[in-house]
Order: sequence, then C-alpha cells, then structure tokens
Amino acid sequence: MPFNEHIGISQRIEEESERERLRTAIAAVRETQGVGMGIIARTASEGVEAAMIEADVRGLARLWDKVLEKKRQTQGPALLYQELPVHIRVIRDLSSPRLEHIRIDHVETYQRVLDFVRDFLPEFQQRVHLYQEPRPLFERYGVEDELARALLPRVPLRSGGYLVIEQTEAMITVDVNTGSFLGSDNLEETVFRTNLEAAQTIPRQLRLRNLGGIIVVDFIDMRDEEHQRQVLRALEKAAENDPARVRCDGFSALGLVILSRKRTRESLAQQLCEPCARCGGLGRVKTAESTCIEAFRSILQHAQGRSMDAASQGMEYLIRADGAVVDRLLDEDSAQLAGLARTIGRAVRLQVEPSYGPGQFDIVLVQEMRRSP
Repeated sequence: MPFNEHIGISQRIEEESERERLRTAIAAVRETQGVGMGIIARTASEGVEAAMIEADVRGLARLWDKVLEKKRQTQGPALLYQELPVHIRVIRDLSSPRLEHIRIDHVETYQRVLDFVRDFLPEFQQRVHLYQEPRPLFERYGVEDELARALLPRVPLRSGGYLVIEQTEAMITVDVNTGSFLGSDNLEETVFRTNLEAAQTIPRQLRLRNLGGIIVVDFIDMRDEEHQRQVLRALEKAAENDPARVRCDGFSALGLVILSRKRTRESLAQQLCEPCARCGGLGRVKTAESTCIEAFRSILQHAQGRSMDAASQGMEYLIRADGAVVDRLLDEDSAQLAGLARTIGRAVRLQVEPSYGPGQFDIVLVQEMRRSP
C-alpha cells in the first residue's frame, strides 16, 4: 500500500507468534531497504523465510517505482500496469534463493523474462539461460514423463515397494506397501527400510502433485518404537524443503501418520484433467451383467405401469446398448430375456449403439416389426 505505512497480517494466520514474526520481519525489511510504504502479509506468507519476504518487498517496491516513472513520462489516459503473463508470474512467484537455473527454449519469452528479471530480480539475472540444444527441453529433462507419472496413483520405490496415493474430496490417503521388496530374512528390518524410503518420497510426491489439506499416511506396521521415530524424523526432514507449510503428527494408535499441507492452488490432477465422460469421475463403470439387470428392471417397471390400451397394441421394446451388453443378452442372459418378453406380453429387440459406453442404455417402445413368413 504505497500511500500509507501500515503493516497488516492476514486474519487467516491465527497463531499469534507467527503474526508477530511476520510483523517484525516486514518492519526490518522496510528499515533496511528504505521502503516507506504499507505492506500486507497475505495467507501465503505463513511460515515463509525472512529472505523470501525481503525479496518480495523489494520486487514490489521496484514495481511501484516503475509505475510512477511511467506515469511521469506518459500523458494520460494511458495504461500504467497490467497483470503479468503466466511465464512472468512463474518467475515472480517461484523465485527463491534455492533456484539455480531458469531455462527457456523460446527466444521472445526468454527476452521478456530477462527484461523482467533485470528490472525486478537482478540477483537472478545470471540464472536465466536460453536453451538452444536440438533435443527438446521437456524431453531433455524428462518433464513429460514426470507429469505422466505424477498423475498415476501408484508410485514405485527403488527398494521394490510402492505407494498408492488417492485424492478424495475430504483428504489425501497414502498407503505404503512392501511389494516385491524382501530385503533380508528379518521382516521387521524389511518393513523399516520400506517405510524409511517411503517417508523420504512422500513429501516430494506431495510437492509434485501439489496436494494439500489433510494427508493420512498408512505406513506398514512397525513394532519397534525406535524405527517409528526414525521414519517420522525422515518424513519431517524431507518436508523441510517444501515451500508450502507442512505439519506432521506422530504415529497414532492405529499406526497412521496425519500430515497437513497448506493448499496453494488446485492439485496437478485438477489442473490437467477433468472427470471422465464415461464414468462421471467415479473411476469405475458398471459391468455388462449389472447393466442387463438394470435394463430388465426398467422394462418391467414401465410395462407394469402402462395399460395395454389400443394405442400401444402392436408395440415392442427396443434395448439400445453397447456391444458387450447386447452380446450378454444374446448369450448368458438369453433365457431371462425370453422370460421377460413372456411376462410383459411384448417382444424385446436389441440394437448395438457403438457410441454408447459401459453402463449406458436406452429403452424405447417402438412399432412391432412385421416379419416375413
């Protein structure tokens, strides 16, 4: 807030010690940088290091100076500032002391990023590089493969074990399994080593998939309390590098570990995917058997509720469904189909609809076909 000197802290940051830490850090930055303007610490600043706060304040001050400079040099009406394009926002939001290189394979984008960094983040200027190798950038660093793997629920571990990560509306569940890992003759040692590797892998997967909220980790049961402590320490240490705030509780009586990770935006799966048009996001479709039973019930219900009036004389039922359902009706369920036709006193015909998916069918009352003798 360039027109006052107020320091504000987001009301969503409830812990008083954290609010005071942020207030002190911002006051120190304003003094050292000579920034005479108001600053609001938003919810995303919770748990953020003082160095990142300083860099953010410095960038905002430079941005305001640029706006004022353009105002002095421009005769209005004129545009002084507009929201940054996505590639600039990525640099602005993800720049930190840990950032080593920024590689860009598009000349115009590279120049725009370089201009932005030169003006607002000069300490990163030497880290921006134009990628000009013949091998595509994403292929060179395996980005596409990593994205594909990050969308799969199963994550293999080097030891032969694996994780199963499931995202639900309420929480994230992570199940740890030994898989083919035998390790040694000592089962407890095998379980411990698998859990230890899982504890080092889980925080990285949470960052890659950008999973937030409540995360329940079901480690393999360990009887040794020292093993539990070592696994918990490994989990906490691996979570230290996460820019989002992560809290970790110890093992519960049921052997579960509950984490909370601050939500920053939609998860990777939510950004790249949409609910399946066939299953409606369930991840499962009805079997041909259950679809046939449902079709039988629909016909029987309709027939019982419809009187045999003159208008319906000479009418028969037509079941339109995908090939698997029609094949079952002609084979395994042919006797039930014939029995249904006798019960309702009408013929039942079948028609394959190639565009229909599993579980989809229609029941239509049509004019009875005249069959040649």
